Amino acid sequence: MITIEQIDAGNRRQRQRFIDLPFRLYGDCPQWVSPLRSDVALALNRRKHPFYEHSVSRSISRIS
Repeated sequence: MITIEQIDAGNRRQRQRFIDLPFRLYGDCPQWVSPLRSDVALALNRRKHPFYEHSVSRSISRIS
């Protein structure tokens, strides 16, 4: 069964679980090219990413 969980991007543990999700799902697939974890973390960082200078993001949905 698929569950959808809403996570807080400001919560370090939840954010890390979200970043790790594709690695758990596709890690064994030889065709999958993984993104750089630092790039994904930057996209979720409200202080450093330029998107958040003019926009607001409250949460991220995660499917597990």
